[in-house]
Amino acid sequence: MNDLDDLPRQNPAQHIQDEAEAAFEKSIRSSNLFDWQLKDRRDYGTDYQIEAIKNNLRTNIRIHVQLKGTEKQGKDTKTTIQTSNLNYLITQPFSIYACYDLNKKKLFSRTAEDVFKSRQSRDAESPRDGKTKTISIKFTEELNLAFLTKLNKISISTGVAERDRRIEWQATPPSKLQQLIKRNARPIPVPFDENDAYQKLLHLYNVMAADDIISASYDQFHAVLGDNQEAARYLYLSEINLGLKGSEFDKARVQSAIASITSDILNKKITTISGLYTLGNAWSVLGDKKAAKSKYEEALSQLEGSGNQSETRVAAQCWTNYGSVIHDLGYSSEAKSAYEQALTIDPELAEAHFELGVWHARNGNDPTAALEHLDSVSKSSGSSLSMRLVNAWRAQALFQTNQEGSAFNAINSFLDNDALSDWEWAWAARLVSTHRYDNLSSARKSLQFWRRYLLQHPGHVHAQIEEFNCLWWIHQETGETRISFKEMTKLAEAITLKSESTSGRLWDQLGHWAQREDDWIAAEAAFRRALISDKKYSYCFARALNRNGKYEETLAVLNTHSESTASDAPSQFELAVAREHLGDSVGAIAAYSQAVEIDPDYDVAHFNLGGVFWNSGDMRNALLIWKAAIARFPAHEAADRLRKDLPALFPSNE
Repeated sequence: MNDLDDLPRQNPAQHIQDEAEAAFEKSIRSSNLFDWQLKDRRDYGTDYQIEAIKNNLRTNIRIHVQLKGTEKQGKDTKTTIQTSNLNYLITQPFSIYACYDLNKKKLFSRTAEDVFKSRQSRDAESPRDGKTKTISIKFTEELNLAFLTKLNKISISTGVAERDRRIEWQATPPSKLQQLIKRNARPIPVPFDENDAYQKLLHLYNVMAADDIISASYDQFHAVLGDNQEAARYLYLSEINLGLKGSEFDKARVQSAIASITSDILNKKITTISGLYTLGNAWSVLGDKKAAKSKYEEALSQLEGSGNQSETRVAAQCWTNYGSVIHDLGYSSEAKSAYEQALTIDPELAEAHFELGVWHARNGNDPTAALEHLDSVSKSSGSSLSMRLVNAWRAQALFQTNQEGSAFNAINSFLDNDALSDWEWAWAARLVSTHRYDNLSSARKSLQFWRRYLLQHPGHVHAQIEEFNCLWWIHQETGETRISFKEMTKLAEAITLKSESTSGRLWDQLGHWAQREDDWIAAEAAFRRALISDKKYSYCFARALNRNGKYEETLAVLNTHSESTASDAPSQFELAVAREHLGDSVGAIAAYSQAVEIDPDYDVAHFNLGGVFWNSGDMRNALLIWKAAIARFPAHEAADRLRKDLPALFPSNE
């Protein structure tokens, strides 16, 4: 029976794994920051899934862990993993390698991202031959409460941000997706390594001026950088900059910034001048202009006589922001002086040129001076100035100085930006709608704008009216048909459903469109709709009725609106035409006579009046009227016709 003693041997490394698991689970549970939810027995790369806990609440935010153990002697704690293991683990954010050193009785940790970055650096220096399947990991950071606290904060802040963003996308209807894309700055994946995170923060702030991204990633940066006061200062400054730009910002963060910066001034961690200037900015964005004014004045008083070059730059910016605050407090002329003082110190300061340009546009009513300063604006690195806002004011000044081509270019320059705000569309719409085009180029640019506007604001009735007006004007000037009469009619119907007050003018315009194309049946239908809205369109309707031989209806319409047509020469003319065709010579003579009395230069009315007398047998009056008409309008086609038909009575040499 000796074969019964042939039993499985215990894995010689089992005790290592057991001690590693025991140490890991104890550390996790004692932290109250995580709990291990799952042991992965199908070990493709994960041994544990630990769940982040916040205020004793479960979050379902999980960290994947590969647990190792070692009892090798040596100064460094090391282990070896498969490349495939790293590739598998790094799929999940903030995955970690944990290693228990039995000799040191300590748990160590390292993020999968950090291991991956190290491998990339080594590969860049010494490219692999493609056959290496293993990676050696050296551990230096303990898996202790400090590490777990940072891991908890960064994983929760990132998980919550991604959850909120996902839910917002799911809840947003398709029609609002464009606004969502433009409004939301995405948080970046903040590195777990503090130095790496800090360097990225500095670059985002100093080089890219990406205050919106920094703000969106605030919690993640704070989780990694913790009590790093220098880093916190940049986070606060970004939030203040957003307020200065007129963008949404977190008020609580700015309030925290005020407390932090005040403390830094007292503890001499920052210069007093710089701190006071920043406090002025903070109070300004919070809306307390008096407190902001006080801080700016303190800073400016200390800046007097300062020879420090960096403080000189602060002085120019401080004068600019001080001017903006006192302008809001009602000190307009003093604000202008403050902007000019800023330019005396720094003649190229973009913010000062911008504020002075806006001042001239608003208070000086001097678009030429406004344009001169706005054209001097060029954004510098780190500036909080919005170039879209600059272009918005430039567009207004350019329209006011009759540079409409450049004005439309300025409008397009900020409409092309992906982060477009609603106020920019509203601003551009106001400028274009108040600008009245008087040439084809301007009309076509206006049409292009309104069609672009309608892509972003489908069904907006004011934009539809403006589009209609542009199309009509271009058609009347050139006969160009970018859109058919049928399509124009549909557009007028859609507008009428939303805005009856404007329908009369639209249908009148449609009537003239059809009239230009010699479609008097369509013109009559359109003018009829116009007359329903406003009786002032009775003349155009009467003219179409006469052209379509509906003389009795012409009389009914003009007599119904006699109070508005009695002193209107064209209406009296159409009344005369209807009476003449209905055989009422006396009535026709009276109406033609009224027309020429109202408008002595109404040439065709003179000739038609003579014609009614002639047709009724009163040749004496006909000849008197025609002779006077030929003398008054010798080049009229009716005069030529009379000379040709009655040469004895009207010789061509007279």
